[in-house]
Amino acid sequence: MSKEGRELPKTNAQKRHNPGNIKFSANNQWIGQLPSQLSEFAEFVSDWAGYRAIFIILKRYHDYDHCLVVKDFISRWAPPETNNVPHYLQFLDDNYALAEWIEIQAPADYLLLGIAIMDYESRWFANKKSGLVNAWADVFGME
Repeated sequence: MSKEGRELPKTNAQKRHNPGNIKFSANNQWIGQLPSQLSEFAEFVSDWAGYRAIFIILKRYHDYDHCLVVKDFISRWAPPETNNVPHYLQFLDDNYALAEWIEIQAPADYLLLGIAIMDYESRWFANKKSGLVNAWADVFGME
């Protein structure tokens, strides 16, 4: 909502249910990913499916790419060849107290990192969106 109480128009990320701006790849068979793509970014059937894809990617970065600290994850998520990684890291530190050297280990760490990524990528205030915690719990086996 705007200050005047009007509904703000949805961003492209909101319309695509893709708060992390995940790029489309036919190789990714995400639950809820729509097959027909009109842009370079994936489109999902629901917010939950978009959230879940983010958490799966972050978990894979740890399990397969050996990302350990915030800087590792962000450098993988937003490669320096096409992104301003120092600015990204500063945003996460300033707004979420996620300094680049902080280790991401516990499931709750992934939740905070995912929220921070969504905020940076699309100004998606994920902590206000329903389904976020359910998607995180699905990926990390939390009840």
